Amino acid sequence: METKYIRTTEVAKLIRKDLKKNFPKTKFSVQSESYSGGSAINVYWTDGVTDKQVKEVIDKYKSTGFDGMIDMSFNYQHYQLPNGEIVFAGTEGTRNSMGVYPEVNVEKPEGAVLVSLGTGYLFTNRKLSKEIQLKTAKVMKEHYGDLEKIEEPKVEEDLNKNFQAFSNWYNWYQLTWKVLQKIDLTDVVGIEADPKFESGAMFEGFKAVGEVN
Repeated sequence: METKYIRTTEVAKLIRKDLKKNFPKTKFSVQSESYSGGSAINVYWTDGVTDKQVKEVIDKYKSTGFDGMIDMSFNYQHYQLPNGEIVFAGTEGTRNSMGVYPEVNVEKPEGAVLVSLGTGYLFTNRKLSKEIQLKTAKVMKEHYGDLEKIEEPKVEEDLNKNFQAFSNWYNWYQLTWKVLQKIDLTDVVGIEADPKFESGAMFEGFKAVGEVN
């Protein structure tokens, strides 16, 4: 079966289109690079949707996987549908090499063609704005008794000052990241402690507020 090759730069364009369609309120930067022995695509954005949400949309564009159990890379195959959409076709996995990834073969959809994507590795890089981090730090001080005596950060430089809390060393950048990494920050102006939260899992008793309807 003849395989159509889609270059790294063309895959990056497909990813941009998919992200714009699914997350129109978040601004993304999609950058492709080629190097000796391979290629990669990096996706960057600030605040907005979570890393998990983005991966659910773009993971299908990966052409290379890595099995850390045996220190071995492997390939993913894809189909391109008549409407141009890319879908997963399968992988040889790593089980034959004593790895943990099984072989997968997906039946070819009607009208689809087998394609080879020049993606290589696909990385997501979500950045948090200093504004939302400073606001979150203020709320965390009110929510956690361990932080009551820690000086509240007022400017960006304060976020990286180390202090001891929760029986460990942290800084405000690390702590606010733990709170915000799972929260969709699209159209959000602040964070508050969730009154329905019952003490249990660390750093999960918060929710976004100030969404624009």
